[in-house]
Amino acid sequence: MRSKRYLFISIFLMFLFCLNIGSIGLTKAQGSDPPQKIRITSENSFASSVTITWQTNSESSENDVVYDMVSHSSSIDPLSDYFYSKTGVDFTYDGASGHIHMASINNLDPDTVYYFRCGGDVGDWSEERLFKTAPTSETNFAFVVGADSRALGGNMTLISQAMAQFSPSFVVHLGDMVTDGDNQAEWDIWFDDVNNNWNGTNGHTIPIIPALGNHENNSTKYYEQFALPNNEQWYYYDWGNVRMLVLNSDASSSQIQTTQKDWLKTELENTPQSMWTMVFFHHNVYYSGKHGNRTDLQSYWVPLFDQYNVSMVFQGHTHHYHRTKLLRNNEIVSINGTVYVTTGAWDAPLYDVDPQAYTAHGNKTYHFVLMNVTDDFLYLDAKDSSGSTFDYLWLYKNGTTVGDDIEYDIGNDNGGSDGENNGGSDGENNGGTNDEPEDQEPEDALTEEIISIPLWWFRFWEWLIRFLSHMI
Repeated sequence: MRSKRYLFISIFLMFLFCLNIGSIGLTKAQGSDPPQKIRITSENSFASSVTITWQTNSESSENDVVYDMVSHSSSIDPLSDYFYSKTGVDFTYDGASGHIHMASINNLDPDTVYYFRCGGDVGDWSEERLFKTAPTSETNFAFVVGADSRALGGNMTLISQAMAQFSPSFVVHLGDMVTDGDNQAEWDIWFDDVNNNWNGTNGHTIPIIPALGNHENNSTKYYEQFALPNNEQWYYYDWGNVRMLVLNSDASSSQIQTTQKDWLKTELENTPQSMWTMVFFHHNVYYSGKHGNRTDLQSYWVPLFDQYNVSMVFQGHTHHYHRTKLLRNNEIVSINGTVYVTTGAWDAPLYDVDPQAYTAHGNKTYHFVLMNVTDDFLYLDAKDSSGSTFDYLWLYKNGTTVGDDIEYDIGNDNGGSDGENNGGSDGENNGGTNDEPEDQEPEDALTEEIISIPLWWFRFWEWLIRFLSHMI
């Protein structure tokens, strides 16, 4: 009798101990090699396909993704509880800081929320996350555009957290994600920021649509860590009633003048007239300070923007905010033109604004652009690191605009000299490096990581109960 009493007391004490471990597990995963740096892209169409990419330390960690239309956040056996599963691939590359895992999920329903976990029993599973596929019909949605984070840390974290408060459907990053595309440590900082901060208040993991900048150096590390359509340099997505074309302005002259131009013309010709059309790339078409005009882009790409009535063109590269008036044939027009927006201040050192005749608004501040899309109009909402609006614009389907009063907050350049061209024709060498100062150190992410209770804890407790029940 006494032995049974001691046995039950021991079980009770062990139960309390395990509960304590479990409570710790609610905020920190206890697995040996849980997924890190989780992000979402698509190699085809976001309406039917996503690619989930993550990193682990060991090649023995598994490549599984489980997903469903209902939540199983408390599941201790994800492979059994989630309705769908997909096994991806893993690989590494020269200079990698771990093993990359990619799993492409196809045949998804459009405009649908999915719950997922990635990893496996060996290394551990991620916490449950959500993503939403793109709509295929006209619908209202919002997305974010920005550039030049440069993996510097402090302001990058603030901008990421500020934009996530608006739960955008996706983020278009216009390049210069890092300062040196061949430096894996900078990529790790940038992907940690995405993992920790690119999560909307609705719980959705925010997908990435990236463009190449000059600081990526056309590095293999860029291509190894993203899964994108076409040749991963220029491609397009349709999201609802918007066609978004991503170009590589850091490409060779022949690619800019021929290969990309021909591809761009074909895709614009095939774009339904009922859709909004937007184009995204890194370098500036029109001068607004620091960097000069890219006359090659004006000569080879702008005529196509005019011919096919592109609504908006987004660029980074120059580290401030700048919005043009409606332009057509390099002239200001009052209707049926294109708006060119420079949004290059996610964290890189800021540059002064140099207002031009075509300038509608300029501001030297860290920021992002929140774009709201409806069938009838586009609403541009430029926001600073606190989420406050400092510029806005309505662009209507009939080609007219209503915007903020012309205003310039040009500031005093605190970016210093970086060895790049300061006006006139931009004399940068495509694909070359940039000597801009690296005057900010990366900071740790500010948000707490919430991770589910590890699977081994449940299995240990299950085994212990079975073992003791046989003894009793």
